[in-house]
Amino acid sequence: MIIQESREVNNADGRLIQKRLGQPPLAFFEHGDYLLRGNGVTCLIERVTNSGLLADIESGRMVEKLEGCAEDADIVLLLIERLILPARDGTVLIQEGGYAFNYYDLKGSHFPEGADLRTTFRRVNWHFRSVAEFLTSVCLRWVHKVEFTMSVSETAERLKELDQYFTKDLNQHLLHLQRSRPFAMKR
Repeated sequence: MIIQESREVNNADGRLIQKRLGQPPLAFFEHGDYLLRGNGVTCLIERVTNSGLLADIESGRMVEKLEGCAEDADIVLLLIERLILPARDGTVLIQEGGYAFNYYDLKGSHFPEGADLRTTFRRVNWHFRSVAEFLTSVCLRWVHKVEFTMSVSETAERLKELDQYFTKDLNQHLLHLQRSRPFAMKR
């Protein structure tokens, strides 16, 4: 019941953000983006399609890809387009604006060096009541050549600025934002 109520709140909030921005809130993030949390933990964005993800899992390529992610970041954030199934480990994927997103800790206590990803890969239990809470509370910011982070209030203010900017001219598109990696990729 709690999950259902939370999902309804998330979806309603997501629809509001999507209406104002003209697209899903997760379109802020692109494949390959690096994000920094306030404590210096790096997140890597991996955007995949539902069919592509299933094909990678079935072929075994997903393990190889995730091992590559683990070399470059502490956490991977999977953005899975139009995924409507629950995760295979029984956790609930949060549906939002046409995307499902899930966090995985790549270097936590359950991910020792040389571990078998199939048995030790775990989901980070970050739960948020709404999309707005997710966007403002995790203190993420895009990395543009230099590494920096923002506080919760600064993040909220930045999102407000983006909201105002992109609602003034709907011909502008969030995915035109320029990104660059803070360091050379290992994969």
